[in-house]
Amino acid sequence: MGKSLQIFIPTFIVVMIFNQMMYGACFKSYCIAAAFPKVVILSAIISAFIYYVFHSENNNDKIEIKSHEDHIGNKANNKIENDTLSINEQKTTGYTDSSKKKYNVNEIREKYKNAYKVWGVDEDELLIRLHSEGMSINEISAHMGRQIGGIKSRLTKHKLL
Repeated sequence: MGKSLQIFIPTFIVVMIFNQMMYGACFKSYCIAAAFPKVVILSAIISAFIYYVFHSENNNDKIEIKSHEDHIGNKANNKIENDTLSINEQKTTGYTDSSKKKYNVNEIREKYKNAYKVWGVDEDELLIRLHSEGMSINEISAHMGRQIGGIKSRLTKHKLL
């Protein structure tokens, strides 16, 4: 509530001054009282728009920062030994007991060398570049050593699909 008021109050003042200037520069109490309802509504709409724009930009920054921090923090987890899933993959698949897995990571990695590895910033940039150059998803998958589903998922994350 505090941020919205910080946006609304200056917006209200600016809209009130602008409104009064357009109507003969009348700053008497009865002129301001007459303008008050219209100015409140206009200020609320403008403030909501400003709040939404800045709030959306801040969330996008937080998401980018978080994914970069995840990349840095998970460098050590890039390799999965044997067919044991990392903690993040256990959360994704819901499997914690290796006997209940429906797939074997090592077998999948025979065909896709980077399957189930954490995506790095460099790989994201490469994926975006290859996609923008018109390479098909199958070609990107083969080039990057990732499963087709992983490529599609990452392109969707970047709003390219």
